[in-house]
Amino acid sequence: MASYDHQLLRQISLSQSKSNSQLTHPSETDSCLRKHEKLRLEASLEASCQRSAWPKGSHLSCSPHPILITSQHDTAMRAIHEALTLAIASIVERWWTDTEADFPQRMPLEPGEEALLRWIDNLHPDTLPPYRQRLGCWRPDFLVESVADPKMPSGTREQFRICEINSRFCWNGFLHTAYGQQALVDLDAKSNGFVGATDPEQVIDSLFTLYDPTKPLFLLKGVEPGLDIHMFVDLAAQRTGTRPIFVLPDDLRLVPDEHAKLGYRLCSVVRAEDGRNEQFVHNDDTLEEIHQVSLELHQHELRALSPEIMRALSVRCFNDMRTIFLVHDKRMLGIVLQELDNLVRRHGVLSATQAEALRAGICPTILAGSREAAFFLQRCRDSPTHKDGYLLKLIRSGKGAGIVFGDEVSAAEWNEKLLQYLGDAAITVGQPAYLVQRQIVQRRYEVLLRDGQEGVQANYLIGTYHALNGRYLGLGLWRSGPGRVCAISHNGAWICSVRSGSVLARVRPGKLSSCGGDTPQYPPTCTNADPSDTLHKFPLPRTVGCSKMDHYPLQHILAVAAIHPFYQPTIRFPPDADHIHQAISSDGGVRPLSSVPLTYKKDLYQTIQRLTSDNDPRNGYRRSSYISVTGGGSGGIPMMFATDGQENRNQRRTAGQLIQACGVIEEGDWVLTMHTSGGLYRSLDLVTELLENAGASVLCVGHLVSHTAIVQLCVAHRVNVISGDSSQILQFALHVAGLPPATREALCINKIIYTSEPLVRAQRQYLTSVLGPVAICSLFASAESGPWAVVNLALTGDVADDAADLIFDARAMCVEIIPPSVVNEDQPRSAVSQEIHTLPDGEFGAIVLTSLQRLRNPLVRYVSGDVGSLHPLPAAATASIPSEIAPPPASPAAAGSRPAFQLQMARGWQIILQDDDSRAQRCEIRLLRGRTVVEGGAHGPSDSEVVQLLQKVFYVTPINKPLFCVTFVVDASGFERSATGNKVIRFVNKSKVSS
Repeated sequence: MASYDHQLLRQISLSQSKSNSQLTHPSETDSCLRKHEKLRLEASLEASCQRSAWPKGSHLSCSPHPILITSQHDTAMRAIHEALTLAIASIVERWWTDTEADFPQRMPLEPGEEALLRWIDNLHPDTLPPYRQRLGCWRPDFLVESVADPKMPSGTREQFRICEINSRFCWNGFLHTAYGQQALVDLDAKSNGFVGATDPEQVIDSLFTLYDPTKPLFLLKGVEPGLDIHMFVDLAAQRTGTRPIFVLPDDLRLVPDEHAKLGYRLCSVVRAEDGRNEQFVHNDDTLEEIHQVSLELHQHELRALSPEIMRALSVRCFNDMRTIFLVHDKRMLGIVLQELDNLVRRHGVLSATQAEALRAGICPTILAGSREAAFFLQRCRDSPTHKDGYLLKLIRSGKGAGIVFGDEVSAAEWNEKLLQYLGDAAITVGQPAYLVQRQIVQRRYEVLLRDGQEGVQANYLIGTYHALNGRYLGLGLWRSGPGRVCAISHNGAWICSVRSGSVLARVRPGKLSSCGGDTPQYPPTCTNADPSDTLHKFPLPRTVGCSKMDHYPLQHILAVAAIHPFYQPTIRFPPDADHIHQAISSDGGVRPLSSVPLTYKKDLYQTIQRLTSDNDPRNGYRRSSYISVTGGGSGGIPMMFATDGQENRNQRRTAGQLIQACGVIEEGDWVLTMHTSGGLYRSLDLVTELLENAGASVLCVGHLVSHTAIVQLCVAHRVNVISGDSSQILQFALHVAGLPPATREALCINKIIYTSEPLVRAQRQYLTSVLGPVAICSLFASAESGPWAVVNLALTGDVADDAADLIFDARAMCVEIIPPSVVNEDQPRSAVSQEIHTLPDGEFGAIVLTSLQRLRNPLVRYVSGDVGSLHPLPAAATASIPSEIAPPPASPAAAGSRPAFQLQMARGWQIILQDDDSRAQRCEIRLLRGRTVVEGGAHGPSDSEVVQLLQKVFYVTPINKPLFCVTFVVDASGFERSATGNKVIRFVNKSKVSS
C-alpha cells in the first residue's frame, strides 16, 4: 500500500484502526473479517429501514469501510456552505427587483416559470415568507480537486469544488446518510476512537421540521422512481403513526373557497378509502384537502400543471418553487461566481474571505449567452485541444445524465455543440439547454468497494453535504466507482465518513487580556484535565449546564453560535447537549471575533419571540431555563429571555465574587433593596442573590413600600446600604431631603448601589448633598448579558463628567469598543462586507459584548446600546482587588449612555416627543427638582430661569415655541415609565411623524 498524508481523505478499516495511532486500510485485513463487517452493516441498515423500502436494494452498495475525514475537511465545507447560502439567498430575493443585475436576462426561465416566480415575489410575507426563511433541502455534489501545495507532505492538498446543487427532490440522500452513519455507530466506531462525521439523529430530526407532523402530508410524485422518499414514508409512519399520502398530478383539484389561501382549496382525489375524516365529495369526486405537500416532479410534469394549481402548490409545498426553478438549476453556480464582487462591495452580503472561499469552492461555470461563453468559444476555435479540460452539462439534469466530456468528442463536434447551445441565454420549452464547466483534476483514492471482489481500486470520490433551510447538517455520503460519472441509482457504491473523536476538557484559569485588541487571548484548554471536569451533559430533556465551569473558551462559544437560531435564522431550534458537544469537538478553526457579524436586540427579539411561544417537544429553549424579561428602560419592546438555569446561577455566583472583590459589598453590610419585582421582571430577585453571593445581608423591600416605611426600616435595622434603580434612589433621596433633621441624622446610610440608568454627575452631587459622603456604586446587568460589571467610584475616582467607570472580569465577558459609525441596527446580520475591528484603548465608541459564561444560548457580539471606552485599572484599584481575581480586570470608562446635553439642575428628567393636532412634533421636557440641603441655605435657579436656560439649549424661537414646553413634576410618578421594569424612560417617542 502507498504511504498516506494523514491530513488527506482515506478509507479505513473501522475495526482494525485506532484513532490517531493506527490507521489500517480495509485491503490489509482478513477477507472473512470484511465479510462479517459487511453482514453487520447490512443488518444495521435493515434495522433502520426494512429491506423492501431500500430503492433497488441500494443498501447493499454501502461499504462498511468509512472515509476518515479531519475537522479541517468539515470546517472547509461548512465555510463554503455558509458563504453559498448567503450569496444565493441574496440573489434569489433580488432576482426580479435588481434591475442593474438583470438576472432574468442572464439566466432566463421558461415563460410559465417566470410568471409563477414573479407572482411569488409579489406575495405578502404572511402568505409566503421571504426566501431566506424557505431555502429548503440542499444536497450539493462536490468533487475533490488535487491542488499543488508544497507545504503538505504529499506536495498537494484537497480542494472541495461544488459542481451542482441538488435541491429539486428534497428527500434524496438524507436518509441514506442518516442510516449509513447509524450503521457505523452500530459497528462500534466509538470503541476505536471514531465518531460519525454527521449526526444521524440530527439529520432525521431536521426532516420532521419541514412540515407539521400532526397533519396529513401529501407527496406529489410522477414518473420519478424515487429513492429516499419511499424510505421516508416508512420512517414517518413509525414516528407519527400516519403514512404520508402519494398523489399523482392528475389527482389534483381546486375547490373554490373564499376563506382559503388564494380563494380556493387544493385537494386530491381519494383513490382508496382509509377512514380519514377530512374527506368530502365535490363534483362527484371524493376529495381530501392538501394543507402541506412535497413535490417530486420533473420539469415537464410541473409545466403540465395549470398556473392556478402551480400557485396553490407554491404556498403549500415546503420545497420552494424558487429552489426548484432557480437554485437547482446549475446555472445558479455561474451566477454566483459572476456576482461575487457585487456581493462584497455593492451589497455587503459576503466578506472578501467568503468570496474567495466560493471562487475556490465552486467549479468554474460558463453560462450560455455570457461574455465568458463568447470568449470560451473563440478559445476552442483557436485551440482544438482547449476543449479537453471542459465538459458540457445539462442545466437541470440529475444523476450525471447528458454530460459531454470535451476530451471524448472531436473538436468539430464540440464546437458545433457550443454554437448550438452557448450562443443565446434563452431556453426553449422542451429543448435541452447546456452550460460549460471546467473539468476538475480530481484526486484518486484507493478504495475497497462492495464485497471487495474487484480488489483495491483507484477511484474518484464524489462527495455530498446536506443542508436544510440553510442549516449545515454535515457531510453526506461519498459515491465511488471506476467511471467518471457515479450515481447510486446507476450501481455506484456509497461510503459514509468518520472522524477521530476528542475529549472536551475543562478550561483552567490562565492569563487573561483586557479584550482591547482584535484577537483577545483567553484561557487555554488544558489537555491533561481531569476527565470528571468534562462538559456535563444531562439526560432528556437535553440541556447543557456548566456544573464546574465558570467560563468557556471563546472558540466554544462561537462554535455553538454557529448552530444556534439566535445567529442562524434558518435553524429552528437551539442545539441540545449532544449537538453542542459535537459542535465543540468538531470545531477546529480559530476565528477572530472581529469576523463575526454584530447582533442587535431586534435580531434576538424575533427569534426569541418564536422560540418562547413554540411548545414543540424538540424546542430546548423552553427547558430548564431561567426566565427574565428586559426592563424596557430605553423604551424598546420588552423581551423575554431564557438562560440555562445552571449557567445563570454560576454567573450570579461569580458576579458576586466580583462585587465583593471590588469593594461594592464589604463585610457587615446590611442592604435594603427597593428593586422592582412581579410582571415577569426579576430585578429584585437578581440584585438580592448577587448581593448575598457577595456577602451582604439583604432586606427585600421591593418597590411598593412607602418611603416613610423604608426610613423606619433603615433606622430600626441599622441599614447602611440602599439599593434600587437610579430613579428609585433619587426619589428616596428627595423624600429624605424633606425629613426633619433628627430623622435624617438617625439614618446611617453610607453607601448607595444603583442599577438601570446611570446617575449623571449632578445627580450624584445631589445624593451626597442629602445623604452625606456616601459611597456610590452600581451593578451593571441586562437580561441579555446577565450581571457582568460593577461601578465603585472609590476605586476608579469620580470623574468630572456624567460617565460611569465600569469594572469587569475579562474571563467572564469580552468587551469590544467599535466605531459608532459601523453600528447599523437595520442592516441584516448576513450583510457584512468586512470584519469590524475594535478601537484602541481610550477611544470612545459603541460597547459590544460577548459572554464567556453562556454556552447553551450564547451572546455573541451583542450591541449593548451603551457607549464607552476601555482603560486599564488605576493603580489604586489594582492594589485593592484580591490576588485571586488577578490579573486585574479591565475598566471600560464612560460605559453608559451619555446624554446629548447635561441637565445640571435636574434630579430626574425626561424628554417626550409626540404629535399635536396639526401633526407637528411637540417636545416636552419633564423635570423633577430636588430640595438641595446645603449650608447657608443657598438656592438654585428658579423654575422660570430653568425654562429660559432650556429654551436656549433647545434653540426655541418664537416660531417653534408653541411646540416646546417644560413640565415640573413633584415626584417620579410624573414620569412615563416602562411597562416591565417600572423604569423612568429618558426619551419617549410617541410621534408617528417620520423623522
